[in-house]
Order: sequence, then structure tokens, then C-alpha cells
Amino acid sequence: MKRFLIILTASLLLISGCAGRGGEGQHEEVTGAFTKAEPVGGVPEEYRAIIEGDLFNRRKGAVTAAFGRAALCAKTEGGWDIALYDAHGAELIRKTLPPDEDRPVVLLSPTSDGGLICVRGFMERQREDGSWATDGGFSSTVLKYAAEGSLQWEKELDGALDESFVRLIERDGAYFFFGGYGDAPRDSYDHVIMMKLGENGELIKKNTVEGEDFDTLQRVDPTDEGFLLHINSQSRSGDFFPIEGETDEPHMHYGRYFTVSVDADLEKREVKLGGAELCFADVKPVGFIGGRAVYSDDTGFSVPGRVTVVMESGGYTLVVSENVTGIFERTPLYISSYWYYTETVYSLFDAQGGLVCRRAYDSTPDYDAKIESLHAPLAGE
Repeated sequence: MKRFLIILTASLLLISGCAGRGGEGQHEEVTGAFTKAEPVGGVPEEYRAIIEGDLFNRRKGAVTAAFGRAALCAKTEGGWDIALYDAHGAELIRKTLPPDEDRPVVLLSPTSDGGLICVRGFMERQREDGSWATDGGFSSTVLKYAAEGSLQWEKELDGALDESFVRLIERDGAYFFFGGYGDAPRDSYDHVIMMKLGENGELIKKNTVEGEDFDTLQRVDPTDEGFLLHINSQSRSGDFFPIEGETDEPHMHYGRYFTVSVDADLEKREVKLGGAELCFADVKPVGFIGGRAVYSDDTGFSVPGRVTVVMESGGYTLVVSENVTGIFERTPLYISSYWYYTETVYSLFDAQGGLVCRRAYDSTPDYDAKIESLHAPLAGE
């Protein structure tokens, strides 16, 4: 979609030719041993609905946790199912949104008032007739649901794509969205966009951080004054600057890490050169511990696989992870990466960090159905 991706794709093809097929998720060696999680302890009564009900299994959809609650989103034949649960698995809100191939649900999050924020982000794609989805204009929609499930407000944001809603932070009665955008939906470099919506859905402020090349948001940290944005940038102009000793060759400034401080009105205050520790960090937290956003690699708990959800409640911390248990033997040769057997693992810890219980449930995708769907066009079905 962007010029940078053409360069990156070519590089990846060269790398894959030397290293062989790799996989997504866990960074296991293909020849390494895979281990299944063993059951531990008894499941407390208040956590049986989530753990024994396998509520957050990856096959059931994507989960976001905040404010001691969890939001679950899944695509179905009837559209998009969204739901809100309390920390013990009781359903608080359930809605089915109509299907719209141009506007999938790209962000879903609990809110501090007991409600739910949902974003249907416009996704650029080429249609069967060769046209592009954005040719006739485009917009994304933010929906806010109250604690009892009623729709409080709906805000349409013209010119916003799905990639503009990567991170949501709620503070001081406002909703802040951070993500990416391009000057044009296609054939342009990505930059960073910030949007502030009021408690009634009004757009208070929109601002950007951009240069002449590719700028990628890596993390957003709240500060006393506003926010600190961590950005991996190839730009040497605009909001960014050249680094002493680097080449003047255009589009060759990889791994350049900056921090950009903005205030609560999304006004840029300071751009600084930083280290490289967050150049390829996860931008979305998996949950909150003590009110602090935590990411898959810094929860402080040792669990099998990669952490996907963290929730605190009543002196317990529930950590959900996705664990690779083996290689799918019938991965088609024309697929560039291996397919894996996986399991969703639920690990419950007490206030002292001790493991109370652990359960695991198979979450392997239906690969046979996927293979059949891939073969269908070849068979003329």
C-alpha cells in the first residue's frame, strides 16, 4: 500500500530465502521442542465462567481488557458480535453490528463509566472490478455505548482509515486515538495521527506528526502534561531532523527512534532523539496492572506462550496467553510461513504473585477449512 512496503517486501523475500520458513507469534525455532501447558491447582468459583468456559479463546475473537472488564469482538455471518464482560465472565453488554466489508470493527475497549467504545475503521482494498474502496471518499465511525448497552453517541470521522485507531487512551473526560495515516490512501508514506474526542463524541482536536518519509508509531505513554509518543522514523525533515554522520541517501534511514511529547490538546512540544529499545515494540497494551499499561513482554508474570490479555480483580491477576504446541503437518508448500497448533492458556495469580491455577484449551484454527477455501478458486468453485 505504501512505497516503503515495496522495499520492505523485497527485503523480506531475500531474508526468507536464506532462513527458510518462519512463523508468527511465538519465536520458536522450527526444529525446537514445543511444550503444552499443564493444569495447576483448582479454579476459584468466581473465575470458572472465564477459565473453564474458555471465554477468551482466540478462535472466539479478539479481546481487550481495561478498567477491570473485557471486551470481546468476533466476525460472524451476521456481522460483528461485540460484548462486554466483567472480571468474572458475566455478560454486561452484547450487540450485533451489521456487516460492512469496508468498515470492520478495528478497535473495541471498555470505558471508565462502565460502557464500551467501538470503532468501525474504513479499510482500503481493491475490489473485484479493479476499483479501490476509497475512490468515492471514506470515513470511519466511533460508537459509544452506555453501561446498560444503549448507544450514547456515534461520530463519523471523514478521511480516517482503520490504521488511525491503533491506540485508545481515555483521560479527563476525553477519548484520545493514536495511529497512522497517509496523505493519500495509496502510494504515500505513513505518518502519525492523533485525535481527541469529547465525552459526547465531538471532535476537539486532530493533529499529526510527520516528515517526508515513513513514520511509525511504536508506543504511547501518558504523562502529567499529556502524552509521550515513541516513533520509528525514516524522515529527516518536517517534525524530524537529520542525525550527524548518517548517509544523505534518501529512504535509507532505518531504525531511527524519536520521542515526541504532546500536551493534553495534542500540541507538539518537543521532539528528541532516543535509543532504539522501542523501535519495534508493541503499540497495544495487553491490559493494566495497578493502573499501569502493560505489554506482552513486561507483565512480570511467567506464563507459557505470548501474553494476550491481563485483568486484575479482587486481589487476583488473570493472565491469558497463546502458546504454540506444534507445527501443523499439512501446511501447504505455497504458504510462506508454517502453521502451528496452539492453545489458549489461563493463568491466575494471587496478590503475592503466586500461581493459583492454570488451564489450557486448544485454539488451533480450522486449517483444513482454510486449505479448502484456498483450493476452491483453483477448482472453479
